[in-house]
Amino acid sequence: MRTINEHKVNPANDLLEITVLDDPGPGGANHSYQITGAKIHGNPSYPGQPIDNSVMTILFQNGAINESGVNGLTQEVCWLS
Repeated sequence: MRTINEHKVNPANDLLEITVLDDPGPGGANHSYQITGAKIHGNPSYPGQPIDNSVMTILFQNGAINESGVNGLTQEVCWLS
C-alpha cells in the first residue's frame, strides 16, 4: 500500500488521506483506493440519512469488460460535470 499526497493543495483536500490498496495492473494503473478524513456530516450535498464516512473505497474497472466483466468505475464517471 502507498499513500498519495499530491492532492493536498487546499483546505478542502488537506484532511483527506488517500491510500492505494492494490498493485498496479496491466498498463501500470492502480484500481483500488481508500479515502479517509472526509467530513460528510452536515454537507448540504448529502441531505440523506447519516452515513459512516470514516472510510470510502473507490474501485476502478480492472481488466477489459469482455474478459473481466464490469467490476468498477470507468474514467468517464470521474469527469462528469
